[in-house]
Amino acid sequence: MEDNTYQEDYQEDLLSDIFPLREQTTGRKKSHVWNYYESYGERKHGHVGCICQGCGWKRAVGKVYEMVDHLALSCQKVSAETKQIFLQEVRDRNTLKSNHPPPISNSSTIMKKQKKITASFESIEIEKSKVERINHALTRLFVCCGIPFSIVSNPFFIDFVKSLCPAYELPNRITFAGSWVNQELATVTTIIYDETQSSTNITLGIDGWAGPNGQSIYAFILILPSGKEYIHSLKDFSLYSHTADFMSTEILKVIEDVGYTRFSSVVSDNASTMVAAKKLVNEKYPHILPVRCIAHHVNLLTTDIMKHEFSKCTISKCMTIIKYFKRSYKSGALLSEEIKNNFIEGGGLKGYCVTRWTTSFECLQSILRCEKALHNVFEKNPDTLSTEVKEIIRNRIFFQDVEELIKVIQPIKDVLTSLEYKSTTLCDCFIQLVKLAIIIKSPSMLTNTEFRSFCLEKFNIRWS
Repeated sequence: MEDNTYQEDYQEDLLSDIFPLREQTTGRKKSHVWNYYESYGERKHGHVGCICQGCGWKRAVGKVYEMVDHLALSCQKVSAETKQIFLQEVRDRNTLKSNHPPPISNSSTIMKKQKKITASFESIEIEKSKVERINHALTRLFVCCGIPFSIVSNPFFIDFVKSLCPAYELPNRITFAGSWVNQELATVTTIIYDETQSSTNITLGIDGWAGPNGQSIYAFILILPSGKEYIHSLKDFSLYSHTADFMSTEILKVIEDVGYTRFSSVVSDNASTMVAAKKLVNEKYPHILPVRCIAHHVNLLTTDIMKHEFSKCTISKCMTIIKYFKRSYKSGALLSEEIKNNFIEGGGLKGYCVTRWTTSFECLQSILRCEKALHNVFEKNPDTLSTEVKEIIRNRIFFQDVEELIKVIQPIKDVLTSLEYKSTTLCDCFIQLVKLAIIIKSPSMLTNTEFRSFCLEKFNIRWS
């Protein structure tokens, strides 16, 4: 009986804006979702405004399906049990089907249409199970590939879908971006909940970055023993000071929401704030170990090495060459031609970005890879090059310095690459660090003794 009431409410929500309801002195019983909302305002078209009792979310017109979606997917104040109830309602909701049935007409005025020739070999009907399967696949395609929902009404896309399945009816953009996505999100959320509730030894991964508009975004990721990774939440901390107390409080919220007994460790970068925050979490729950992100820690060694005067001077000269050939159309075209003629594999010149972990190695390697092509451009078309670029290319010591710097950067890059596999364990991390220490400590590693001593010093500081 309750399910029938819910379906009636949902159908009324979809049609109330188009076909206003007459004022009634009596009405059917409200859906149980209203137990979590306060009503406000005057009744319009059969609806009244609603305010969420938990978080204060409100709508001028309280529509049942929107209220259910909010409690299931958005409200942070509702209990886990209540959220699961409404998640199941969203999953069970039969909305992943065409929401625009043919208009109702008087049977006497309906004229039989002539059969199309394609009807003899193309089905004009489609099974309900197939429609639902297509709807799920279409929703995941648009969401996972970042395709704008407006494409669903593009005539070329409609023609493409009709070519594949003439009987399939595409939804409108509003239905697609609303109820379809919410139902798929509810399905995924329930799967994540079920898997985390049946797992132990979960690792909580924390990563922060600056968004496109300067926001401070933090991601809380659940890493299961099976290797699966699920995003628990994304939070904007732009309005808060990132102190150890604040970060530990936010970490504990996630841990206690999932269940503190299911966690074994918390991993993040080695920033002082995060180190202190993880320590506070460990003091409250001693079985949850604070772990540093080893890949980030190794990258800090690269950053230290690149701060040395020898490294800065070498990479600066590399970037001078790269920027010049990127900005000069003629010189860039000549270099590309030389790369093709000399069958150089691996592409052209690549720039260095401080925030990209392996770009220092890629930048240096591209210079060595294109050394012959650069000399050919210099010898055949010297007029196309600036004086500064010509001075760098004709200097053989510059290329020797690049080779020297690569000797240090390459093993670090290899370590970072090996640590990024999902199957990597703490044992693998230890072995890779030992390999890196042996390579850096080797006397034959570098001819520049002062630079070698600097690298050893930084390595010892990072792992002291």
